[in-house]
Amino acid sequence: MTDRSALLARLEAAVADRAGAGDALSLMHWDHAAWEALLARADIVTLGNGDVLIQRNAGGNDLYFVAEGALEVSVPQARSISIVPGFRVEAGSIVGEVAFFDERQRSASVWSSGPSTLFRVSHDAFEAFRRDHPARSCDLVYAIARILAGRLRRAQGADVTQPGQRGLGLF
Repeated sequence: MTDRSALLARLEAAVADRAGAGDALSLMHWDHAAWEALLARADIVTLGNGDVLIQRNAGGNDLYFVAEGALEVSVPQARSISIVPGFRVEAGSIVGEVAFFDERQRSASVWSSGPSTLFRVSHDAFEAFRRDHPARSCDLVYAIARILAGRLRRAQGADVTQPGQRGLGLF
């Protein structure tokens, strides 16, 4: 059984250590209490090497926070039936965000590339967090949006290792 407090500390450390990385949660300003509030209703998921977490086209809209280990994500090629390795997701990041937001089938397959431990946040658990902590939930949604934008740009072949200017860039 995994020690929840130690796992939470590892997630917080991974977020801090990967600050500025394109695929990491931009929540370095969160304190321990903010993480505790978010993950209070989360389940812990432990994966072995090669274990499948998410199967493309399956149901489910849980959001997963990678606390330790790494995951591989495969995405379908546009206008093709082939699926190619997409990218690696390391501790301090998330998977499951597309179905979490649009509540449709899973858009990619995700599996562990070694022993990994994650926090699983259900949609209901997030809604409770959102009601109780509206400002923190806004921080989280913005951090997830930054990850989604980076993944979209990477899929389009852009260099996502260089951060852009801070801001929404709407105009």
